[in-house]
Amino acid sequence: MKKVLPILLILALLVSCAPKPVQNAVPKPETGKPVSLMIVGDLHYLSPTLYEEGELFERVVELGDGKVIQYTPQILEALAEEVERVKPDGLILAGDITFNGERESHEEVAAVLKGLCSSGTKIFAIPGNHDVNYPWTYKYFGEIAQEIPSITGSEFQNIYSLCGVAGALALDQASCGYAFMLADDIWLLALDANSRNTPGKLCKDTIKWMEEQLRKAKEMGVHVLSFSHQSMIDHNIVIYEEYTVQDSPRIMGKLEDGDVFLNLSAHLHVQHIAEQEGFYDVGTGALSIYPHLYGYVEIDENRNITYTAKSLPLPEEVTTASKALFDRTVKRRIDTALQGRDIDAETYERMSEWAIQLNNAYYRAEKIAPELYTDRAVEDWRELASDTLMGQYLLSILDEPVRDHRHLYIERRQE
Repeated sequence: MKKVLPILLILALLVSCAPKPVQNAVPKPETGKPVSLMIVGDLHYLSPTLYEEGELFERVVELGDGKVIQYTPQILEALAEEVERVKPDGLILAGDITFNGERESHEEVAAVLKGLCSSGTKIFAIPGNHDVNYPWTYKYFGEIAQEIPSITGSEFQNIYSLCGVAGALALDQASCGYAFMLADDIWLLALDANSRNTPGKLCKDTIKWMEEQLRKAKEMGVHVLSFSHQSMIDHNIVIYEEYTVQDSPRIMGKLEDGDVFLNLSAHLHVQHIAEQEGFYDVGTGALSIYPHLYGYVEIDENRNITYTAKSLPLPEEVTTASKALFDRTVKRRIDTALQGRDIDAETYERMSEWAIQLNNAYYRAEKIAPELYTDRAVEDWRELASDTLMGQYLLSILDEPVRDHRHLYIERRQE
């Protein structure tokens, strides 16, 4: 039986974005012209107005999953600079834009995005599970975190009114999803699985809306590219539940019926490419966690698609602190997995060092060194800790097919 990483269950209020129809007022590239997109996920921006430096906030950072939330203002600034430098046709924010759905955080991000819009970059945003109706939203002052409201789906729509909604071909009345024309022959389909009552689930009305957009696109001979927060394919046999859209085989089947063969996602925080019978789901790593990756998508004049993961240029202070935090986080989790087991110090050190190297390479989509597959620590983990979630996760990595998870080229399908 598959096991999953323990994560908090998210209980959200039933909220529909209920967006109002808008006019298609955004200029679009002509047919055949190359199109470029940047995609980022899991920025987890936290407004500096919501915390003070101190023991409380330090615990929040140190006991998290490696997000350098104290540096997210610098990361957001660097992202804006990179967009201005690269000049993509569009920037996709694939959810978990904020730390935990704070209004102040959303508004500050939206202000930066508005500046990019005014410079000619189209912005496409959908909420992640941390962005709306989040039940654990706080500000951090003094010794005890103070609860504050998370925004709703409708408020998300209003705050990011320039992001995808302005100029949309069609709006999903049941969520914050929409369809957008990137070119006469290319549509972008934003699928929102988080603004309703069950994070990670596309509601029935959204699925019907999606099918209708795919039907129209197919009749018109239009290519469709989709994006979502949760993935459409399980990226790992151990860590998958609540990271993949619920009922994903059925949803993916409907996308394939509409001739969609690439979905861009986030949420898992791991840079990873999954493929199933010619359908690809590309999960871009978390922008808030080392090595701070974003995805760059190029669609050429023949409609071939290239995806490349790149590290966001950041000040050395940020990358140094971020890498150190990530290393401490991984070491803490490994220690927790091995705690209380009858393992001598030499074996413990060997298992720990191997696990850190393997996890770091996998997480960052770097080439896994051949010696890690045959290291003595592999048998140590199998014999001494294969019953732990960490052990199952690490050993599952060794069973995955070897591939480049930072690059993907998809040739246009022949009709």
